[in-house]
Amino acid sequence: MIDERIQQQQAPYLNQKEFSEWIGESVATINELRAKGLPVSKVLGTVRYGKQSYIDFMRQHER
Repeated sequence: MIDERIQQQQAPYLNQKEFSEWIGESVATINELRAKGLPVSKVLGTVRYGKQSYIDFMRQHER
């Protein structure tokens, strides 16, 4: 169980629920960010969110 959790923490791409937990925001906020251009990847028919893509996106939109 602990090894699996460590691997999830290190995974570069997360599903929406995991991503929501990782950034500490609601799914609605993620959908809003996605509508504003947050990049996503589609893998085997599912949407995945990249940790580094999120960090880069937020840096580009800092005021």
